[in-house]
Amino acid sequence: MLKETPEKHLIQNFSLPTPKLVVAIMLPDGTISLDSSQSYDLWNNGGLLDRDPKLLTVQHGMDLLQLLTNELGLVSVDEKGFLQHRIVLELDPHKTTMRILGKIAEALIVDECNKDSIKNTKWANAARRYISPQKSYDKYKALGTGLKYTQLNHPQKYNPGDTQRDIIWIDKDDEKSQLMMSISGNQLSGIQAGLQIKVSYGDYVKPSTLAKYEIPVVYFDLKDNFMSLVMKTNSS
Repeated sequence: MLKETPEKHLIQNFSLPTPKLVVAIMLPDGTISLDSSQSYDLWNNGGLLDRDPKLLTVQHGMDLLQLLTNELGLVSVDEKGFLQHRIVLELDPHKTTMRILGKIAEALIVDECNKDSIKNTKWANAARRYISPQKSYDKYKALGTGLKYTQLNHPQKYNPGDTQRDIIWIDKDDEKSQLMMSISGNQLSGIQAGLQIKVSYGDYVKPSTLAKYEIPVVYFDLKDNFMSLVMKTNSS
C-alpha cells in the first residue's frame, strides 16, 4: 500500500489564485496605478456611490472641468495652470452646494437633449406635461436660460435670474418660436414649456417652493426624501 508523501498532499490541496477583472487607472507612462482599483463586478453592477471616487475623477473629471469653465463659468484656469473659482459662497454651505449641483444638472440635461433625439423627446414631453411617443421634437433645441452658450448664441433667451424656467426649447430655425405647454393632446395652453431643476439634500427645497412653479420641476433628491416632499406639497 502506497502512502502519500506530505509534499503530494500539499500539492493536492493547493489551488491557484482566481484571476479577477478590475477597473484601474493607467498612468501616462503605461503603468497601472495600484492606489485605485476596483472589481469590475462592483464597478459595473453597483450604484454610483459604490464606485471609487478616484476612478470617477479620471472618467468624468475633464468633462466636468470643461462644463464648469466653458458652460457655467464657475471656475477658470490661470496662466500657471491653477484653478480659480468664481463661485458666490453663501453662509449656508449646503445652499451653495445645492445651487452648484443644480446648475450642473441643468447643463447635463441640455447637453443630453441636444445630442440624443429620443432623450430630447422624453424631456420635452415632460416640459409640456404631455406624453406623445410618436411626436418628434427634432425641430426644437434645448437651451439653459443661465448657461454661457445661451448668453453667447441666443442672448435674448439668456436669463440667469429666471425663477420659473431653467431649461426651455426653441425652434432651430426661428428662436422666437418656442415650445409651449399642452392642455390636452395637441391643444396648446399659451404657457411656455420649460423645466425647473432642483437638487436637494434634506430640507433645502421646501414644499412651498415647489408649489409656486407653473411648470414641471425635475427634482434630484440626495437624501431619498422625494415622496415625503410630494406628500407635504400636496397637503399644503
